[in-house]
Amino acid sequence: MNLIRGSLANNRFNRVCAKLSKGCIRLETFRWGLRGLARLSEKEKHQLQALLNEGNHGEQLADFYKGYNTPSIPDTAYMEHLLKLNDAFRIHEQSLQDGRAFLTVNDLTIADIIWAMKKLRLTECDYPFEQCFPAYHKWFQRISRRPSYLQNVMGKHKFMSTAFRAKANIEHLLGIGLRKEVRKHVA
Repeated sequence: MNLIRGSLANNRFNRVCAKLSKGCIRLETFRWGLRGLARLSEKEKHQLQALLNEGNHGEQLADFYKGYNTPSIPDTAYMEHLLKLNDAFRIHEQSLQDGRAFLTVNDLTIADIIWAMKKLRLTECDYPFEQCFPAYHKWFQRISRRPSYLQNVMGKHKFMSTAFRAKANIEHLLGIGLRKEVRKHVA
């Protein structure tokens, strides 16, 4: 019940953050986490084209994958999405300044669950949350120590998470990657 009540109590907060970040996590994690690793095979390109021809693909995922699979997404689009994410994280950072343990109220809500997954994906790509948004980073540490998180999220995805983090660390050593872009354009 607290999950629902907390989400409803701060519905405006959730809508603002959701609007700011819509599609941004996907775009940024594909750019910084996968780079060219998620290119489509010829068979997958044909399947994608069939989806586009049907015109019924909800979240515009087919359009996203078509754009991602070619160099048609300009760097400015990535930067625009990175700035929108930064605005959403700034809102979270400000909301946590009152000492609450979770994003919308002092109990775990669905908003915490959704944003924890978003933060995990960007953390794996080396977004510098600890430096840019310390209260938001501490919030995530509380979430990520919960037994349900450790078992249901990290227990099933630990290998991939470790691989993404290793890749991000190598990029950091080479002076490239998401951390550099955030510090250069956002922080």
